[in-house]
Amino acid sequence: MILCGEKVSDYDMIEKTLSTFHPENVLLQQQYRAKGYTHYFELMQVILVAKQNNELMMINHLSRPPRSAPLLKVNVVTSGDDNWQGPGLWRGRGRGRRRGRGRGRGKERVFSSQ
Repeated sequence: MILCGEKVSDYDMIEKTLSTFHPENVLLQQQYRAKGYTHYFELMQVILVAKQNNELMMINHLSRPPRSAPLLKVNVVTSGDDNWQGPGLWRGRGRGRRRGRGRGRGKERVFSSQ
């Protein structure tokens, strides 16, 4: 319309944009109208951010669709590692709390001399 010499207002551009929404998006159209945007660039900024959010949600959805098999949980109890007994309790030489089967701190043998 600018090429025809007519001045196009922000209101006209906003209405034209909202009227081109797909019929399934009538609710969005009504919500944008209810916000009362007076400048076209404000509406376009909000629409572009919403579009980026939708694209991100679709990427996330496609990478892991709902109702797909859950991710395998790493559980140290069932991992099959024979040396693991829990946090800080490794079987093996010189590790954790079980050093030398009972010869840790406070367990020194006291021999009485008779």
